Amino acid sequence: MVYIIVVSHGHDNFIKKLFSGLNLTSSFYKVIVKDNLNNKELQKYCNGLESVEYISSNMQYGFGKNNNIAAKYAIEILHANNSDYFLILNPDIYITDDVLVGFIQYNIRHDIPFSTLCLYKNFEKTEHYYSIRNFPNLIDFASSFLLGINKTKYIKEDISEEIEVDWCAGSFMLIKVAQYRSIKGFDEGYFMYCEDIDISYRLSLSGSRLRYIPHFDAIHYAHHDNRNFLSQAFRWHLKSIGRYLLRKIFLTKNNFSRIKSSL
Repeated sequence: MVYIIVVSHGHDNFIKKLFSGLNLTSSFYKVIVKDNLNNKELQKYCNGLESVEYISSNMQYGFGKNNNIAAKYAIEILHANNSDYFLILNPDIYITDDVLVGFIQYNIRHDIPFSTLCLYKNFEKTEHYYSIRNFPNLIDFASSFLLGINKTKYIKEDISEEIEVDWCAGSFMLIKVAQYRSIKGFDEGYFMYCEDIDISYRLSLSGSRLRYIPHFDAIHYAHHDNRNFLSQAFRWHLKSIGRYLLRKIFLTKNNFSRIKSSL
């Protein structure tokens, strides 16, 4: 079983579009919507759908904590076991049911613990969303922000075969429950940004390298608001960068052993 976790921050219309391409009665997966805004209309919509679990909270949380809350719900309430999977899925993704089921079956058949697929920006599939990258360092972050140059991106146009990569955007991540639990899920110390780099890095240290499977694809309607130096998003991004770089040093030095535990 795959437990699809979708976190909403007022993404009602995106979620409806996402669900329009899925078979919500599928035996291959179950959807959990974690509403960060306690939206009664979204709750009503989700409760009217078969195989969709709606959960909410009175407080607003960051990306990592919301996903961890949903993962905990899957384990404790829906009885997800270690051989199951979590699919971390942004609401602004569009994927057809046949592609999703094919991707799930492929991962189960090959016992892949951590993977992602090819994301495009448009339905014509002429613009890639560069969602797979090498782990960044301080120079990479500075170059990206100040010069608009990002050398960590994999050139997806040149990749036709399945390969191992460093990290992928948190918009589409398939992680086996056993691996997710072994690293305690997402680090809730991040509010927004870099959580996907961090969890990929910790999974890599634990022995689960990310597999990029390009013969499955989806659409990501991505937008970014973290480039404005005066914005709250930019400040969150800076804080997350600092946390990631410092924790990377700590984790490498301590050989990961001090953070391994069960969820």
